[in-house]
Amino acid sequence: MQNMTLRLITLAVKDMMAGTKPSLHPLAQLEHAVLRAPSTHSFPWFHIVYVAPFFYLPKLKFLATADMGTGGGPLRDVHDDEPSWVQGGSRRVVLDPDLYIPHFPIGTSPIETLILDRACFTSSGFLVLVRACKRIKRLAICVDRYMDLDHREVAWQEDNNRVVANLEDLSKAIAYHASSLEEVTFGLMYESHWEKYRHYHKTTAPLALYDCLKNMERLKRLTIHIEFLYRQVTTILWNTEVELVIDRLPPTLEHLVLVRNEYVDAMLMSQEMQRYRMLLDQCGPGGRFSKLQSLTLPLCYGKSRGCHLFKEVEELEILAASKGVQVIFRRDPEDYSVSLVPKPYPSLRKYRREQSDLAF
Repeated sequence: MQNMTLRLITLAVKDMMAGTKPSLHPLAQLEHAVLRAPSTHSFPWFHIVYVAPFFYLPKLKFLATADMGTGGGPLRDVHDDEPSWVQGGSRRVVLDPDLYIPHFPIGTSPIETLILDRACFTSSGFLVLVRACKRIKRLAICVDRYMDLDHREVAWQEDNNRVVANLEDLSKAIAYHASSLEEVTFGLMYESHWEKYRHYHKTTAPLALYDCLKNMERLKRLTIHIEFLYRQVTTILWNTEVELVIDRLPPTLEHLVLVRNEYVDAMLMSQEMQRYRMLLDQCGPGGRFSKLQSLTLPLCYGKSRGCHLFKEVEELEILAASKGVQVIFRRDPEDYSVSLVPKPYPSLRKYRREQSDLAF
């Protein structure tokens, strides 16, 4: 059913693009779309190339996808003459341009909110998606399966080159709309220790994954793994020492949410609290983060005097209050990871009352 719906939408968009009065077409009024991969699909993801028609809709402002990715086939834009293809079992299937819209536009889509949830990109494609838009204000990229980033599966130089290309593509995609982005949610769900890839950044990738946020001009809200702020200092067998690198974040932030995939050992919590204090020291008047209003930390503790963290947490809250920052603790361990579906902004219910909406 979903496949048929996408085919019908593709044909309708092609007809609308070729028509003399496209504004009269119902799809021309669509402003909000949520696309999820078919639950009966044989692969764990659905090729995102089929979403290309939505980037040609003249009034679409909000687009969210879930369980979609490249599935082996690269995404292409209108300046790319190569045919688009998808993996069909053991063979490649070239998309017929008479039946599909396989190429993405460049800088013409009005989409301002783009959510790629539980994405699976095994080849470059993030940059093609964000470059299709004129101006993105809200971007959420939650990578659920990024197969080529798993260093344990990298065996040959060709694979290494692909890892570098994917990291570079992801970095450029996040930084592409640096002048307009106001809100970013970013998470690598299965590979939170990004420092494993530091040698790629230092050798061939011109834009490090760590550096893609610090030059944002308007970024106000950010949700990201706390590992993003870590720099590995030493590795001594079982113990890895890290330090906090706060200049990876832009000074424009008003709300910062730090999350993690793993628990912190109780013996290391004092070091973790020290890093939080270091971050708060840079808040308030005259600090790097003078505009920060709230800081959400991945810390689960019992708020009682019997808790071994009680005193340190109390001191942290006092420091935050002196800086004018509200500290929020995520007490549910399940909240440590990036939420699977970022909440639409504005809410979907509100959107249904006021705007056109499509979800399937």
